[in-house]
Amino acid sequence: MKHNFPPVFKIIGLILAIPGFVLGYLFTFFNYLIPFLNYGPLESGKSIFGSTGRNNLTDEIAISFFVTGMIFIGFSRLKNENELTNKLRLNALYWSVLINILIILIDVIGEFVGELFRIPALTHHAGFLSYDAFVVLPIFIARFYYLVHKSKKEKQSEQIYMLPFKPYNLIWKVGSLFFIISMVASLTFPVIDTLLKQFPDCIIILFPACLLIWIWSKEKNETDLVKDIRTKAMQIAMYVNYTVFLITTWLIYGFDYLVVQVVSILSLPIIFLIVFYLKLYILRVKPTIVATTNL
Repeated sequence: MKHNFPPVFKIIGLILAIPGFVLGYLFTFFNYLIPFLNYGPLESGKSIFGSTGRNNLTDEIAISFFVTGMIFIGFSRLKNENELTNKLRLNALYWSVLINILIILIDVIGEFVGELFRIPALTHHAGFLSYDAFVVLPIFIARFYYLVHKSKKEKQSEQIYMLPFKPYNLIWKVGSLFFIISMVASLTFPVIDTLLKQFPDCIIILFPACLLIWIWSKEKNETDLVKDIRTKAMQIAMYVNYTVFLITTWLIYGFDYLVVQVVSILSLPIIFLIVFYLKLYILRVKPTIVATTNL
């Protein structure tokens, strides 16, 4: 695909991702900071990996190296790149996003159950959610190379299982739009924000669930062209989401950055849906535009 990087970027990706992962590990579990990356007196507080490190760029460097490297690895063309390997890559990308949302649901449900039944092991595990923004890319790469290895024996592309259009697509469209409109309204109108706080916290579980079912369900006319648009839209969403994520990594700190991490997890399927339906709309109006131009 024209949007993929040349094969040499896989090597560049490894050079970036491995040190980024090691540095992130040391920062997270041992509070390791590279001294010459200080830019002011160090302050204690929650930072990018849930550790200390404000006024030091160690965590920003680790994040940027790891994410950029993983993108280069995942989206670099193979030496024998063809239509099949391209389909496998997009299949793995779509599959990884679905799995990631499932992980989010399990994490949130575990936290809720832990608080409800006072189970410390569950209530203290939710810190994983702050790392979830980094999970999609490793899952995607592992799935892609697994499919490539498998295809050498079977010589075919594995299809993504999709839920039927009815009733899933319509139900979860309405549910997702309800949550999106509610969140926007709560930020704009304090009265609505107060009203929404009356609902139990566990209701937030329904939002990622709605997004999962929405992107996992077929359109009314799920043709091969629509499937192609679906997977390409996911790739664009991945690029946009992680570009914004890297920018905010360098601009936002402390608790606000934890909010950015959670938003980035949910923004990936949202960006996908916007790109996907925009492409579908362009596809549907394109014949009309061509016909009008020829008149």
